[in-house]
Amino acid sequence: MFGGIYEMVGGGTNMLPYYLQRYNNLINLESPLEIDLSFYLNPQGEYVIQANVDVTGEISTTDNRILLILTRFISNTYSASVCGYEEQNFELTSPGETGIYETVIDVNAGWDIEDLKAVAIVQTWDDDPGANQHKIHQAAITEFAFLNPITPTAIDFGNVSVGTTSTEQISITNYWDSELSGDIY
Repeated sequence: MFGGIYEMVGGGTNMLPYYLQRYNNLINLESPLEIDLSFYLNPQGEYVIQANVDVTGEISTTDNRILLILTRFISNTYSASVCGYEEQNFELTSPGETGIYETVIDVNAGWDIEDLKAVAIVQTWDDDPGANQHKIHQAAITEFAFLNPITPTAIDFGNVSVGTTSTEQISITNYWDSELSGDIY
């Protein structure tokens, strides 16, 4: 849970050209990480931002952190605001290591789900001047997923002998504005 949700607002001018130039300079750089980012509702009706991180190369920096951010689009002239932010220690450094980082945010009834995006950034907090000062190792952004990921991704029924039945319970919660019907696959 966020230790208090910070609402910061900024960008009263069109910052897109500024950030687009920097993005175009960074997009083709090699990264030692892969981030699979999810943004969905949990069974308690709270927003969840979950980053599944795989280390694909050596990370030599120290004091690394992962930032999990919820942004909300405001308008074409104002851009977006940060409506949720949490930073966690990021201690993965060697190829093959994996980690799951997650934060939960209370739903605000005034937010339009279409205006929300989840962001994850892995960055070093190294303050020494030089190439590693506040280096960003990887980042990801995603929209809200109306279909929640299922954990685990497969339901294990164990060994089911021919002619016998095995049952596992699954709960389905409808957060949409229309009725669900039909078969589940």
